[in-house]
Amino acid sequence: MRDTLAYEGHIVCHNTLDTTGAICRGFADSPLAHDRSLALRTGRALGVLTEIEPPTGRSHR
Repeated sequence: MRDTLAYEGHIVCHNTLDTTGAICRGFADSPLAHDRSLALRTGRALGVLTEIEPPTGRSHR
């Protein structure tokens, strides 16, 4: 996660790999990622972030 934040990146959700643009909820919920991830900052600024429930029977963390 340290390298991801250093490069303003994000972590792709392993539970929703078939969904385009899914960011790991555990990563997105991290206080550090909230302000340092370019994808999360841009999504919030444009109002395009959508929270989805993980597939049935799977944990999001």
